[in-house]
Amino acid sequence: MILYVIDDDSGTRRHLQACLKPSGITVWPFAHADLFLEQLPTLKPAPILIELRTPPAHGLGLLSALAQRDIRWPAIAITARTDATVTVEAMKLGATEVLDMPLEPETLAAALDRAFERVATLVNWTAQRGAARARLDLLTERERNVVRAMIVGQTNKAIAQAMAISPRTVEGHRAQALRKLNVSSVAEMVYVAVDGGLAPRERWLDTPELARSLREGSPLANHVSQLPDPGRSRFDNFAATSPDGILCADHDGRIIVWNAACETLFGFSTDQALGQTIAIIDPRERGNALSLQQLAARGAAHLVGTTVTLDATHRGGSKLAVTLSLSMWREDGQTHFGAIIRKTDAPRLAKPD
Repeated sequence: MILYVIDDDSGTRRHLQACLKPSGITVWPFAHADLFLEQLPTLKPAPILIELRTPPAHGLGLLSALAQRDIRWPAIAITARTDATVTVEAMKLGATEVLDMPLEPETLAAALDRAFERVATLVNWTAQRGAARARLDLLTERERNVVRAMIVGQTNKAIAQAMAISPRTVEGHRAQALRKLNVSSVAEMVYVAVDGGLAPRERWLDTPELARSLREGSPLANHVSQLPDPGRSRFDNFAATSPDGILCADHDGRIIVWNAACETLFGFSTDQALGQTIAIIDPRERGNALSLQQLAARGAAHLVGTTVTLDATHRGGSKLAVTLSLSMWREDGQTHFGAIIRKTDAPRLAKPD
């Protein structure tokens, strides 16, 4: 197993090599991000450990470069800073996890286990995608158009009218497509089309005709649901493993994401928190502190990207001060917000006029 390490500290690189060798992990070290990018075309998929302050192109720049190249190898970012804003930016740029330095051996080992599992999944999916694309390349342009129409549920008659050809000709193209793709049904054709990129998964799932054909536990549903979704998997993994509280709420202030760290911090289990308003962790006596509920109600767009300190309440009734790094987005025309939360002893944020 190979691990690419990008860190300008030679001591850290040597330490990781020595510590990970007994586990069968070969550390491939790079002192600078640009050296790694130069060799990237010759490297095979493997996890990447990136120190976020590595010069001359620091870690955030490297993550951005990898995203631009559509490199989906799991990237574990490490940083000596405890700045939640940097953590959020790293995750936006594609980091699968962000670990604080100094690295705890157990934490690093668990992160690497998850990373190597992701690499194995990615390699298998890449091979599967390549095979599907090779089959799709055998189709003529007209056969590809017929396949596109078939997998969204169009009838032969509708396809014929749209393409200004006869239904019999559509049947001929369909037969040729099935033969070239080495499948015997439209359902199997969807497998190949989704894997090969002819039918983007999101658009396919949004198709009413085919969405109705999905059933809980069906092989086709399982196949589509198991295809890699880097953005979602990165967030789920980040939220599950983050030592900081991760909270997201909808436009009504109702909690839609509540991770394990929030459970520890506030005393409410995920089942208890989901669907509740964020008022469950607001103090009964707010004094002059700006509350979470006020943040959601007012939008507080000017606070996005900053760190603020607020009052909150534990399930048991005790009060605590927390710092939040706030983010917001629009969904279905409504404003949603998310926050990375940490307990703090810092002074509270004064309530605005």
